[in-house]
Amino acid sequence: MSYSNRADEIALIDLFLGLLKRWKFIALTGLIGLASAFLMVVEKEPQYKISISLAPPTNSDIQSFVTTSSLLQQPVVWAGSPSPWTPYVPPPSKIDAAAVYHAFEYNLISDVMQSRYLQQHENVPMLEFTKSGRTITIFAYSKDPDRELNLIHGYVAYASKQTIDIFAKHLADDITNRIIVGRYAENSLVRIFLREQFDRIAILEEALEIAKNAGVFERLEKTYSSINNTPLYFRGTKFLQAEIDALQQRGKPDAYLHVSQLREIQEWVRMLGDIKIDATKIKIAIPGSPKIVEIRRDIARTLALGLLGGILLSIAIIFFTMLLKQRTES
Repeated sequence: MSYSNRADEIALIDLFLGLLKRWKFIALTGLIGLASAFLMVVEKEPQYKISISLAPPTNSDIQSFVTTSSLLQQPVVWAGSPSPWTPYVPPPSKIDAAAVYHAFEYNLISDVMQSRYLQQHENVPMLEFTKSGRTITIFAYSKDPDRELNLIHGYVAYASKQTIDIFAKHLADDITNRIIVGRYAENSLVRIFLREQFDRIAILEEALEIAKNAGVFERLEKTYSSINNTPLYFRGTKFLQAEIDALQQRGKPDAYLHVSQLREIQEWVRMLGDIKIDATKIKIAIPGSPKIVEIRRDIARTLALGLLGGILLSIAIIFFTMLLKQRTES
């Protein structure tokens, strides 16, 4: 066993002398490693860092949203009526530049949205984001800076469109719901008006029957003017019949003449119907000038590692060669 252990061991002095004798081989492998590192440096394509900063918009950049939101914020005169027909009109959410930019920021950094966009392109790295204050900076690393720059611009436009579509749909749905509420209130008021006319006619017809039975054909109100709550049949059959005929002639159009709130509702619904959301002129993010910086390669470090790797490889070869020779001689 002792003999076997000695066969597997090489003295340091022997190893040093062996390396010294083979210095040409070590120098050759070192030069080969150095040349390999040099070729890798020369042939490797340069890498670039591309960055674009996005500034938040102002209210003028999202004017269509701001205008629509302000119109929806206008108070509704008839909404405060205590009448049972009055529907509830919830206050709309206020839209300003900060709210839109916050939603855009959430969509921009979303991994889901980024994956949906990047899956349309091949061999594209994921984008990176940093934020300073309200300014967002997008980073990307690529060997083709122009292609990557177009990709970033396209992704910003994609995220902007998704955000604009969400707000536009929200506003359009809010307008539609308010128009439905207004028309429901309008129809309810018309029905109430017609029901009141029907009830009034029924009361007058009853008074007319009483007047006919009592023989009251002319008005008696002057005679009994001191009586409170003068009975309707005191008006006489002539006047009662005239009022009944007039009420029976009334229809839906007359409701708009006698109920002022109906005209207010009509005007409010017409105003909502005239609102147009122009999303083509909306800018959610204001991109700055792109920055393209070449990532400098550490040439000296690469060459040094190549030279060192070649030398270490030669030492390992020499060591195993000497060990094998020793074991063979033993």
